[in-house]
Amino acid sequence: MEEQIPAQPSSQPKSFSVMQTLGVVALAMLITAVGTVFAIKIFLFPPPFDPVTLSPKEEQQLCLGSGSTVLLCGGPNRSMVIHY
Repeated sequence: MEEQIPAQPSSQPKSFSVMQTLGVVALAMLITAVGTVFAIKIFLFPPPFDPVTLSPKEEQQLCLGSGSTVLLCGGPNRSMVIHY
């Protein structure tokens, strides 16, 4: 049987070096900066809105089936407002 030598405990606790600490801080700053730029681009400057063009059937369904108090019914040349 072989005799096992117990591992000697280290007298000095392990810690990060200065370069490792600066690397972690720099990485955190980079991730935060990229996330901030992404959030600003998405939430403050959304893509342009494209208007929806309805087919005559969809327009008729919208005019007849909506429960709102004011409806805009008709085409681009013959708009009329219906009040309930």
